[in-house]
Amino acid sequence: MLHVHPDHDSCLEVAVLKGKASELQDFSAEVTTERCVRYDQLVQVQVQVQEEASE
Repeated sequence: MLHVHPDHDSCLEVAVLKGKASELQDFSAEVTTERCVRYDQLVQVQVQVQEEASE
């Protein structure tokens, strides 16, 4: 979690999360409804998981 105060009255928080897209969208929707949240943006990056070869 990254937590920064760009000015005296504002706070910027950035979270890097891993999970199912639907669960991340639900989390984002919950954050938006929190008191004092002025802006919320969910950015999703799809990754391809590769299995490691056993030796």
